[in-house]
Amino acid sequence: MSVEAKIAFRYLKPKKGKGLISLVSFVSILGIALGVGALIIVLSVMSGFSQHIKKSIVDATPHVYVLSYSGEIEESKVLYLERKVKSVKGVKSVAPFVLAQAMLKYRDSATGVSVRGVDAKKERDITNLPTKVVLGNWECIEKRGVLIGKGLSEEMGIFVGNRITLITTSFRVTPFGVMPRSMSVEVCGIYDTGIYTIDSSLVVASIKTVQKLKGAKGKVSGLEVSVKDIYKASQIADEITKVLGYPYWTNDWIRMNKPLFSAMKLEKFAMFLVLVLIIVVASFSIVSTLSLTVMDKARDIAILSAIGMTRKRILKIFLYQGFFMGLVGIFTGLVLGLGVCLILKNYRIITLPQDVYYISYLPVRINPLDIAIVCLVSLVITLMSTYYPAKQAAFLNPVEVLRYQ
Repeated sequence: MSVEAKIAFRYLKPKKGKGLISLVSFVSILGIALGVGALIIVLSVMSGFSQHIKKSIVDATPHVYVLSYSGEIEESKVLYLERKVKSVKGVKSVAPFVLAQAMLKYRDSATGVSVRGVDAKKERDITNLPTKVVLGNWECIEKRGVLIGKGLSEEMGIFVGNRITLITTSFRVTPFGVMPRSMSVEVCGIYDTGIYTIDSSLVVASIKTVQKLKGAKGKVSGLEVSVKDIYKASQIADEITKVLGYPYWTNDWIRMNKPLFSAMKLEKFAMFLVLVLIIVVASFSIVSTLSLTVMDKARDIAILSAIGMTRKRILKIFLYQGFFMGLVGIFTGLVLGLGVCLILKNYRIITLPQDVYYISYLPVRINPLDIAIVCLVSLVITLMSTYYPAKQAAFLNPVEVLRYQ
């Protein structure tokens, strides 16, 4: 340890009759610790929230959709299109699907839903939705049953074994005139993806059931595609579009949820800036602490200067002092933040309303990069606040100081 660092460390030790300096030092360190701790907790929660949303979306929905500008694809073309799509590098599995918008009616209640018709066997290679069934079983959709989400079940009081009526926007001609197509089906299972918007609005059935509901026999809405690398879904989707050509087009989970991901990213950055202000405010206390120390140690500084210590070395003494204070504050905040994060992650002591936050608990993901950025930014702010009082100390006139001491 250099002489400057030893002197700085000595100045940090509390002494009798110097209670004010010790108190201000403690407040400075505490402020930095709270700021760093709060930043780590908030960023970890927001990273956890983002990761949970992405994982839940990928688990419940295909990575890529292949659609037609005509709105529907003839079932006779499905095998040909599947072979073409599978030829694209990065594609794992392909399966047809049928989508319909409908009104779900149960007793005196009704709500709008999306009805997705899938191949029960192939869907296992496309999404993890089959593993999300909490009541009943996935294969029951092959027997004209339907699966509903946990959110829809709780909202409308629908349970396994109840019959519901699905009414679509397509029409059929009957002896009584033109009537909307409808179908009475039995709820054979309930799934839980963890995303309220999906669990409260998606009904899953077999392809044949949804075709009959829409009156679209021999037609599908498009193809579902799963890819090996979910973060390359957009590039793979573009390649599929090139391979298939007109009239086919693609969409993927990243583009479909871009507004949500952008909003979460912006919110995380905004929270970072707001909480950094806590550290900035705490750094002003360091300025006060060092200024008081300079006044208190003016005679020592003058003697050091008189015996030949350069201004640069005196500057270093107080930079070291500010650095040590910042380091203690950052380390304390790091322990505090990580400790709270581990408690939240392992015990889930805070619950959330799922219809508002998409999730029933506070998710936590400790990101080493976030922690490194927080520590680095905090250290830079601390050193910047240290420079002014350190410069004051370096430029003290030893003759003037010793004359009045």
